[in-house]
Amino acid sequence: MRATLADMSPETAADKSYQACTALTRLAEFRQSQVVMLYMVIPDEVDPAKAARMAWKSGKTVLVPRSEEHTS
Repeated sequence: MRATLADMSPETAADKSYQACTALTRLAEFRQSQVVMLYMVIPDEVDPAKAARMAWKSGKTVLVPRSEEHTS
């Protein structure tokens, strides 16, 4: 999947991300939830930004993982 995304043009990747988020936000589980856990996009991943905006717009709490860089 990562290789497929890496080979896409930025426009195609954005369109596919939009389509994936649209499909997600149409699911009954998404619509019925009060809390949604997503992730922050990094290169060559589906961008969940539209899903996050739709969740916020409908009053849902959006959670994202937090990581800290540790130095040794």
